[in-house]
Amino acid sequence: MITKTEKDLDIILISGEYYDDHPLSPVGVIAKVLDAKGYRVGVIEKPEKTEHFTKLGAPRLCFGVTSGSIDSMVHNYTPLKRKRIEDEHSDATKLPDRAVIYYCNKLKQSFKSSVIVIGGIEASLRRFAHYDYWDNNIRRSILLDSRATILVYGNGEKQILEIAERLQQGKDMDQIPGTCVLRKELDSSVEILPSYKEISEDKQKFCEMQMKFSNDKNLAQEYTNSYVIQYQYPKYTTKDLDWIYSLNYSRKLHPRSLLKMGRFSVVIHRGCIG
Repeated sequence: MITKTEKDLDIILISGEYYDDHPLSPVGVIAKVLDAKGYRVGVIEKPEKTEHFTKLGAPRLCFGVTSGSIDSMVHNYTPLKRKRIEDEHSDATKLPDRAVIYYCNKLKQSFKSSVIVIGGIEASLRRFAHYDYWDNNIRRSILLDSRATILVYGNGEKQILEIAERLQQGKDMDQIPGTCVLRKELDSSVEILPSYKEISEDKQKFCEMQMKFSNDKNLAQEYTNSYVIQYQYPKYTTKDLDWIYSLNYSRKLHPRSLLKMGRFSVVIHRGCIG
């Protein structure tokens, strides 16, 4: 079941864009694969006030948080750092700056003990320390600023199903392929990146970190008294993708959806084709 109004849910997805029951909608796909496995899923679109975040109550398993299909700072500002004035795909409900951090901190105010899973492009590209154009500075991993439990990077269908299953069984979140977690101790299988302190002070260390990046490695980066650990990205087979895109999508779009022109498109690739 997927709902925007009912309570007593297993998982609640918080999205910075409107929900579409469509194979091109990131939150639509995640909701659909969870629904197909029997989970009760709630969706909250473009929340602003505290009552928006609390209207479905607390989920039994976890919250899932994403800013949507675009980084919120790119969405809100031009390359000259001026506030974007018009957006034909948005109404009066705007996307907050650093939406993933904002959404997670709002959830923490009302649901202190709930598990929070972050994902999407904003979380994926900020999973380690990174240069932030808007601050003109090195920012630490979004895992620390959001206070999320676990980060899913890249396409996340396999990861969210594994996370949901482990939460059902009361297991920990370690060693899930395609995720990042914050831990006090290192696993022996990881490759160490230059630390946040090192890359903040030394441009050569920042370049070294960039050269070591890979989705195909277990990586770790040190912060004060903790490490952000990335687990190698999972492989998707033809069978996996056929299952994901053969689910019963209604292709019903929100009136302000970004997908109007692609409503009846067929998925032929994932990610950036060029």
